[in-house]
Amino acid sequence: MASRFHDRRRSACAHDHRDQTSSASIILLLLLSLGAPAPAPARASEGGIKVAASADQPGASSGTEADAERQGREIMKQNDAQMSTHNRRAEIVMSLVGRSGRTQTRHLLQIAKTGKDGLERNHLRFVDPPSIRGTTLLIIENIDREDDVWLYLPAIHKTRRLSGANMSASYMGSEFSYKDLKREKISPEDNRYVLVGEEELDSVPHHVVDAFPVSDQEKDEQGYSRRRFWVRHDASLVSRVEYYDLDGTLLKTLVASDMRPVGDSGKVRFNTLTMTNVKGVKTVLEFRSRTINTEDPEDWQLSKAALGRP
Repeated sequence: MASRFHDRRRSACAHDHRDQTSSASIILLLLLSLGAPAPAPARASEGGIKVAASADQPGASSGTEADAERQGREIMKQNDAQMSTHNRRAEIVMSLVGRSGRTQTRHLLQIAKTGKDGLERNHLRFVDPPSIRGTTLLIIENIDREDDVWLYLPAIHKTRRLSGANMSASYMGSEFSYKDLKREKISPEDNRYVLVGEEELDSVPHHVVDAFPVSDQEKDEQGYSRRRFWVRHDASLVSRVEYYDLDGTLLKTLVASDMRPVGDSGKVRFNTLTMTNVKGVKTVLEFRSRTINTEDPEDWQLSKAALGRP
């Protein structure tokens, strides 16, 4: 699910370097007057990140900018290779946790398959509680047109197609959006990835990569101005993501934990994903009985026609 995670533009500048701040402000005003997007400097004072010169730092050379983008894209491609599978299956426990600690628990079944064309079909179905049992999300990737995203609602026996801004809506009341559940496509037409630095999380070295939506479709679907990814050096897995709204304000944070190998697949995965918004409301996904690259599901099982079948 997120297996690949998404762009924001916030900066925390040093307080004592007023000349540098003034210069950066002049550059920013010039860019805005020309209709260019405002740069989002890496937050050098934040969280111990060792900042790398990037496309988002005032004064960076075009060579440095290109290098930062090339490195950022390559890091995300390595993550994509780690997350890619022929097929996968998992039982998922979803916990919706309010600010008071009150928790609602739901159970889902996930089945996904990647075809010979490299396109994935991802099927998520609620199996409990009874009030939402059978509610199913089906994501079908396409190469020559917009992906098909279908939501089956058993209470009204209707299938709804999701697209555009609908993708940024909450997935069944959780802190995950429908877009968050889609596979990250490492395409320069969709997102621009920039290496902004390095940081240790829990004593593990990570690359820090900012992602910015490029296409109008991607902007509509995401509803984010920037996402910041922390990608482990050792496993190329994303262990943290910050999501920034269209105003550049931190919206929510994803933290992954409990990394384990999955059977004999040669893959490793985090078994717990916790998405927490700035108000303290969170959604926890716990993956159980997970398998990778075992038995392929039948194509009909991952089709629109199969939605609503037991």
